[in-house]
Amino acid sequence: MKNLMQGTHHIGIPTNKMDDTIAFYSKLGAEVVMKKGELEAGKPIQVVLMEWGNLIVELYERDEIAMQTGPLDHLAMRVTDLKKAYEYAVAEGFEFFSNGIEQSSYWQKEISYFMIIGCNGERIEFTEGV
Repeated sequence: MKNLMQGTHHIGIPTNKMDDTIAFYSKLGAEVVMKKGELEAGKPIQVVLMEWGNLIVELYERDEIAMQTGPLDHLAMRVTDLKKAYEYAVAEGFEFFSNGIEQSSYWQKEISYFMIIGCNGERIEFTEGV
């Protein structure tokens, strides 16, 4: 299997606030590459794909969503300048999960990161040079 892997393809995020979710990820630099309607269990839903660096964010409508993290705790994005990314997140008024830029010793060397909360309860970490 190791020889077949090429990296992450997409993450799926259920939402009951499609417009807010698109706006949130757009502020983070993602671009809508597809919007389409689907029928799921006889009910029309909207599906939106957004390209974010080398990752696709798949948004799909649900009436009810968990609004909390689950088995997957967070998504981590690598950035070239953590301080600039943090300043941007502050300026945009994003809700923070972390207390500003924090340090973690989970890795082979200590890293710096910050984490925000999306409008569906998802946590997104930003880190530099891991």
